[in-house]
Amino acid sequence: WVCVYSTHDLKKIDSTKSELFKNFYGEKFELGKMIPLTTTHKNKYTAQQTKDVWDKFEKFLIEEKFEKIFEIGTGFGGLIEFIHDVSKDNNIKSEIITIDIDSVNSRLIELGINNLQLDALDVNNMPNFDKFLNTNEKLLILCDGWNKPNEFNVFSKFLKIGDFIMAHDYCIDDDYFDRYIKYKKWNWCQIKEVDISQTCKKYELEDYTNINFQDEMWVCKTKKTETKKSLF
Repeated sequence: WVCVYSTHDLKKIDSTKSELFKNFYGEKFELGKMIPLTTTHKNKYTAQQTKDVWDKFEKFLIEEKFEKIFEIGTGFGGLIEFIHDVSKDNNIKSEIITIDIDSVNSRLIELGINNLQLDALDVNNMPNFDKFLNTNEKLLILCDGWNKPNEFNVFSKFLKIGDFIMAHDYCIDDDYFDRYIKYKKWNWCQIKEVDISQTCKKYELEDYTNINFQDEMWVCKTKKTETKKSLF
């Protein structure tokens, strides 16, 4: 909940211009159509995620044991703090960088997470994390910034065999989103399969299906471990 009482009619507020709401909702308030923007896990972590994302990420991290994690779009910082804690609690040594165009989160810095205030898509900023991404260690890239399709397409080139890339606010296409997701589960679709299909083909990325992240509005792709060729 953002507001309990207001002297204004909230249904008449243009959420795209209001200073109070511009960072939270991308459309006007409509009775019966507002979907919760955040969830809180274990009374500690709060993020702009669906309620089931926490358990799925925990299982994913324990199974894959990433040595380097690169997040674009720090937001509240709740998700990356959760990822840090899950890795630490399971003796997974993960070096983490999280990037956002807004100010850094001092709590994340205290935890040992490298939080940078940068535009990840600005080519002038690439030297700041180029060495981190060019690594022999197992890498996970999370795209949750202001331009998720571009983030996915730009940073996929750093993946090697066994690495993963994910992007939030994903739905396979507009029709599926309008029929089954919007006003029911999640109100934000900022990246679709058509936006990344050419990149996936170019870098041989395939869907990760062990865990159903698509129900939590995440696309999850991994670099193919082998290229199968037909003999006939």
